[in-house]
Amino acid sequence: MPQEPFPSYGQGGEPPLPGAAPGNGDAEPDHIPADEPVQQGLTIHLADVTDPATADLAGLAKDGAVDTMAPGAALLALAEAACAPGTLTGLTDNQVLGLAGAARRLAGVAAWLELAAASEFAGRRVTGNRPAKVAGEILSEFAGDELAPELRMTPFAAAEHLAYARTVTRRLPATIAALRAGRIDGYRVRIVAEATQWLTDAHAAEADQILAISATELTYGRLRSAAARLAMMLDPEAARRRKDEASKNARVSLFREEAGTAGLSGRDLPVGETFASFANVKARAAAYKDAGIPGTITELRAKALLDLLQEKDSRDVLLNAASTNATGVDGARADGTGATGEEEDAKGAAPGGAAHGDARFPVAALINITVPLATLLGISAEPGEAAGFGLLDPGAARDLAAMASQHPATRWCLTVIGEDGTAAAHGCAAGRHRYDFARYPPGGGNSGNGGNGRNRDGPGTGFLPGLKIRLSMIAKGDCGHRHHEPGHDPSRALAHLVRARSVRCTAPGCGRPAARCDLDHTHPWEQGGLTCQCNIGPLCRHHHRCKQSEGWKLEQPAPGVMCWRTPAGRYHTTRPATYHA
Repeated sequence: MPQEPFPSYGQGGEPPLPGAAPGNGDAEPDHIPADEPVQQGLTIHLADVTDPATADLAGLAKDGAVDTMAPGAALLALAEAACAPGTLTGLTDNQVLGLAGAARRLAGVAAWLELAAASEFAGRRVTGNRPAKVAGEILSEFAGDELAPELRMTPFAAAEHLAYARTVTRRLPATIAALRAGRIDGYRVRIVAEATQWLTDAHAAEADQILAISATELTYGRLRSAAARLAMMLDPEAARRRKDEASKNARVSLFREEAGTAGLSGRDLPVGETFASFANVKARAAAYKDAGIPGTITELRAKALLDLLQEKDSRDVLLNAASTNATGVDGARADGTGATGEEEDAKGAAPGGAAHGDARFPVAALINITVPLATLLGISAEPGEAAGFGLLDPGAARDLAAMASQHPATRWCLTVIGEDGTAAAHGCAAGRHRYDFARYPPGGGNSGNGGNGRNRDGPGTGFLPGLKIRLSMIAKGDCGHRHHEPGHDPSRALAHLVRARSVRCTAPGCGRPAARCDLDHTHPWEQGGLTCQCNIGPLCRHHHRCKQSEGWKLEQPAPGVMCWRTPAGRYHTTRPATYHA
């Protein structure tokens, strides 16, 4: 949901807290009469609603009967009637805006229903076993795994959602009442919850009464600011405790931006050092600007940050270029093929040459980088993927493959994809193999071929055969136990077959890369289970324990097909990874 990331302190300054005295949290906005009963979806029946086909939708206009109607079945029926073919286009601008407001009120009720159900389910999973303390209670460690498939969440997000629902429905009754009445949306509830989470129950109750009213009028950013200020005023020590606790979780995170670029974020860092670090980045960017490095100041700050982290200086590129121009030496070999790989290592240059004058360094493939062969050759736009990061556009995939191939820790594996998009065979090359990007340029070829990727000596006929990879079939349907092994621990070869088939944890919704998962025997080895493709699957440590806990059952009726049964009696099935889905 879009949000204002920070409140604006511009000409109007920081918004003051609402001056209303604490009440019961149920006061209606000005356009709804205070004595009008709140209509709820569970108490209104369609029989009470005018026939949607003949309903007068003029009431959608400002302050009309529909515009002021509380959310419920009546409002839902009228909103659906307004969206009927030919009807929506006939509404006035005023009425269309009223329809949008009606949708927001209905969404508030839907959010309340989900919170109510999650809170109730959390209450049914209170246990004294593992610590997951929520509002004085201890929830089952695997309660989130039961909810996750229903809400299409990861299990850990679902566990947080259960804890959140249980907490807000008990600590913020006035805010939840406003949500149920459709006066606010679910995100505003979360803002109030986050601002009050460190307050005592008494102070949280006081803040709840005030913020339930102000939340109906303020934008996300202004509500966040008002809620934070109120929490500090009610209990300054709580703000200090929250800051101290957060500082224990200081971290740096790598993540994928929606555009396909990367993000590097430092979170919960010391305030003083962070301000000083940012000032250093700005100063370096200003020096780059003065040195004539092209780019906006924002772009130069990004360059300065990366340079500082890699202990390099982009101004050196300008100095080297000036020296080269002065001497007329360009570093190329007489035959025009460029430097050899060994010479590149000596200079710290990137395989395949530096981009925009920036040196790129070899990186170890400590995470799985999956690059489709056609993408590596430059003849396909299919994205690659880095485990724990996400999708890679073709250019980034080739760059990472180039950098990884130069590192001694990197090894090459080949997975053949079947017509259904799942892994059909897999094999690995023994030892280290450097990819010669001068000889096998992505998307191009040797000189004279026009860069069409069909050179005779391209990767398909040169590099890949040189890896001497021997493929093994990945079992589908009937296993046949061709790769059955007698011991408990699967060999490296069998482990690769299983992880090529299922690239992530096989629990519903879990995104943990298979390379960081346990290889679990679906039917325990100690009870006669085979160490074979048809009885092995990657499970993260959490789901390995979950499978073994009371009430859970896991079966693998076919290789890679994992059937989970939860303590609530619901069934969920995961299947082998589809590479081009």
